[in-house]
Formats: sequence, C-alpha cells, structure tokens
Amino acid sequence: MRMIESSLFHPVALVDDLGAAPLAVQLLGRDLVLWRDARGGVHAATDRCPHRGAALSMGRVHGD
Repeated sequence: MRMIESSLFHPVALVDDLGAAPLAVQLLGRDLVLWRDARGGVHAATDRCPHRGAALSMGRVHGD
C-alpha cells in the first residue's frame, strides 16, 4: 500500500539554503541530495551513489 504522503509535494529546504554545494536533506525517512545545475535549476536525487555507495551530498557539482 502506497502512503499518500509520498505522492504530495513537501518543502525540504529554503531556496536560500541551496547554494553551489550539494545539500543533504531528509524526507519521510529517506536521505536526499539537492543541487543546482549550471543554469541554476534545482534537482533532487537519492543521496547515495549507485556505484560506490558514497553520499552524493559529500561531493561537488560540475556543470550539469
């Protein structure tokens, strides 16, 4: 059974909190990473590298 909360939008950070570096956040018990691309667009993903298992929030953003 899918939780209704997972189908809704949730604020996880203030726009001023998101700068040039990746930002680690949690939503409904899941670790996420937020970042801006070269054009300033905001992105979100699971905070775990699928290849090495490292936290992506500990890395750097290069371009897009």
